[in-house]
Amino acid sequence: EYQRSTGQRRAHRIGDKQEERSKVDDTQGSPMVVDALKEIIDD
Repeated sequence: EYQRSTGQRRAHRIGDKQEERSKVDDTQGSPMVVDALKEIIDD
């Protein structure tokens, strides 16, 4: 029972981290877009 509970909590934390990473990636945008914006700002 303890091992099953621990495994479920671990899986939940991993899912939370993946979701958080996805949100960060969405916020940051793709590297190509960021580079294009830097060039526009520099011009």
